[in-house]
Amino acid sequence: MPSGDPRTDMEARSLEPMAFFPHDSNAAGDIRCRKLMRRFGVEGYGRWWLLCELLAATSGHALPMAEEDDVYVVAEALRFQSASFGDMQAVEDCRAFVEALVEIGLLRVNGEGEVYSQRMMRNGEYFGRQRANGAKGGRPRKRKEVETGL
Repeated sequence: MPSGDPRTDMEARSLEPMAFFPHDSNAAGDIRCRKLMRRFGVEGYGRWWLLCELLAATSGHALPMAEEDDVYVVAEALRFQSASFGDMQAVEDCRAFVEALVEIGLLRVNGEGEVYSQRMMRNGEYFGRQRANGAKGGRPRKRKEVETGL
């Protein structure tokens, strides 16, 4: 995957799935998370973190939501009741939940009808830089004897 352009390499690596991401110990105190819990309780807060995990594990860290099938997949991942095909209530509940996350400011929608989290994108950029730098390998170190003349 390495290319000649380090910026392109870092950007490509930032879109790769993440095995983990930082979770602030005081995330529940964030005003957006407080609004989320006010509307959906701790169950909604749990679903938010399930969604974050799904975003982290997805290439590009964005989830398609334009098609009904896409919403079914997300509804199932977020544990909305059954989310089996034909369970329109689960799909509508999931769609309303995601729309509330957008309204609250925890998610955004891109031009392709995908939802994403700015925070998760920043996490991806951080890990993309780490991966790109790690791919460069070690740099030769100057020997102390050469520097000091010993």
